[in-house]
Amino acid sequence: MTDLKSQGELQTKPLQPDKPAPLATLHIVAYLRWEREWYETFETRRAKLLDIIARLREQMTADGTNTPMRTFLLGGQTVILEDIAAVRPDLLTLFSIYNAGGRVGLGPWYIAVDETLVSGESLIRNLLAARADASHYGLRLMTVAYMLSSSGHPAQLPQILRDFEIDAAFLRHGADVVHMPFRWESPDGSSVLVVNHQMFSAFPFKVMDAWDVRKSVLDQKSIRPDGPYLWLFDVSNPEQSLSEMLPDVAKRTGLPLEQSDLKTYVEMLRRELPDSLRPSLQGELRLQALRENAFLFPGMLSSRIYLKQMNARLQACLLSAVEPWLTLALSHGQIKYPENNRALLNYAWRTLMKNQAIYSLGGAASDAVHQENELRYRQVADTCQHIIHNVLQA
Repeated sequence: MTDLKSQGELQTKPLQPDKPAPLATLHIVAYLRWEREWYETFETRRAKLLDIIARLREQMTADGTNTPMRTFLLGGQTVILEDIAAVRPDLLTLFSIYNAGGRVGLGPWYIAVDETLVSGESLIRNLLAARADASHYGLRLMTVAYMLSSSGHPAQLPQILRDFEIDAAFLRHGADVVHMPFRWESPDGSSVLVVNHQMFSAFPFKVMDAWDVRKSVLDQKSIRPDGPYLWLFDVSNPEQSLSEMLPDVAKRTGLPLEQSDLKTYVEMLRRELPDSLRPSLQGELRLQALRENAFLFPGMLSSRIYLKQMNARLQACLLSAVEPWLTLALSHGQIKYPENNRALLNYAWRTLMKNQAIYSLGGAASDAVHQENELRYRQVADTCQHIIHNVLQA
């Protein structure tokens, strides 16, 4: 007897098969690679984001004509929820339903940053802000860290991730040899499993076909003949439809296909080989010389230095002045309206982190974007000044 699923079940269930996939399976992870601002301003990017989300809602619904998109990774950043809620709060219901059923992966970051350009404390506040968003919207965060482009990754990042119960990371730049997962250790001995996904994803400016996927699978087979294999499908390109590509991909690769997620793929990697038996690396990940076309963007270190100076000053102001003084005023003083000052402190951190987005702080965006960055820095500075004034009056 066929078990017919209701429309509600189709929306909330992850639509995974009852039996686990064989090891030699091509795991297809649909994801949104999302830069909040870059060659276009934030407002232009958000308008396009709304169209992408509306299109995804159609693709994730089983209508009987196309294979629905089973799972989806929302850019690894919870700031996307905040941006959508400001214009279309009704769309957040969609994420709540699909996230509860394991079909939409969120976080674990608040916003994707270049980890080498911000302080370690900023990385921690970034992860904390994402947890606050998850609590606010009633959502669950991923236990796998997905990261965009970077000028490299600091040595202490595995330690920070493990403190947030994250035990695996997908890195785009600066990682070791392609297709070879490895264990990355911090100086304190904390480690995470790292997957270098640079060379087997669909780039946002390139239309990928089944032959490209086949070549990617062959490259992965040269390193891991038994699998599992990974294909990251970028949903931001409206010219590509995953459901239309699946039959051709299955034919060209000769592999069973599984619409999957990062957590499932990591579980399959550990089924292939436990982390303890994998090669280990320690220290910073800036291994550009070991990989062809491993674009590390080292020029970001010197591009638009004034933005980096403003970020460093405001980080120091928040950490060395605003927070300790506000703490003293709250515990020993008579500061008026303490909840207002706590809320302003949270607002200052979130506004600063929006300016720490990869291309914003990297100085690699358009002039219009960087003009908006300067305005945000002024907003953070004014907020800090107001809190300090209140503290001194307490």
